[in-house]
Amino acid sequence: MVRTNKGPRYPPPPLFPAVKADIPAILATWLAARAPDLLIQTVSRPDEHARLTLFLNERFSNPLVSIIKAVDWKDPNRITAVGIWEKKNYPSPSPLEASVSGTENGGGKCSGKKRTPIEDLIRDRILAFNDTWRNGVKHIELVILMTDPAFQRRGIGTALLKWGHALADAEQVPCFLCASPFGWPLYRALGWHQVGEEVVVDLKEFVKYAEGGDQGWGVYKMRFMLRLPRVTG
Repeated sequence: MVRTNKGPRYPPPPLFPAVKADIPAILATWLAARAPDLLIQTVSRPDEHARLTLFLNERFSNPLVSIIKAVDWKDPNRITAVGIWEKKNYPSPSPLEASVSGTENGGGKCSGKKRTPIEDLIRDRILAFNDTWRNGVKHIELVILMTDPAFQRRGIGTALLKWGHALADAEQVPCFLCASPFGWPLYRALGWHQVGEEVVVDLKEFVKYAEGGDQGWGVYKMRFMLRLPRVTG
C-alpha cells in the first residue's frame, strides 16, 4: 500500500468583503488565532479587546483598506478567517490613512498609554525598514491574516493570500508584510521573499520571572517579506 501525506480535501472557501457588523466575529477569530503567539502574550494589555475593536473600526473607515472574510461553506454565518489589505502611498489618500497607519505593528496610538520597551524595539525596527523599503513606494500591505484554529490547514489562508495577490497583480504594485513565525512558511511557499533584517526578540528579557531560565520564552523572529507583482495579460 502506498502512503501519502495528503489530508482531506476541502472545497474552496467562500470569500466576501467584510462589513462593520462583522467586527465581533472578526475579533473573536483574531483573538483565537493569535492566542498561541508568545510575542502577543508578552505585549497584550488589559484593554486589548477595546484596542483591537478600535483598530478594526478605523480600518473599516479607510477607503484604502480591503477587509476580506472567509466563511464556512456549511454555515455562511461562521467567519473562519480574515485578511486585511491596505493600499499605501496611493494618490489622494484618505486623511485617515496617516493617522491609523502602523497602529497594529507598534506605531500609532496605543490606547493613550506609554509603549513598553518591547513595543519600542519593534516599532523602531519597523520604522527603519519603512525608511529603506516602503516609504514613498506605492504598494499594498498585508496588515493582518488570521484563521480560526478550528479551520486551519484547509487552504483558507492561502485563498485569502491569493485574493491579495490578484489585487496587487492587477494594480502592478509590490506587496509587503511582516511575518510571524507561524505565517512565514506559508508566505514563503506562495512566492514571498524575505527582505531587510530580521527583528529578533529574546522574549525572556521582557517577561517577568523568566530571567533565570528560558521557561519556554525563547527567541522570537519577525521577518519582513516582499512579493513582486506578476505580469498579467
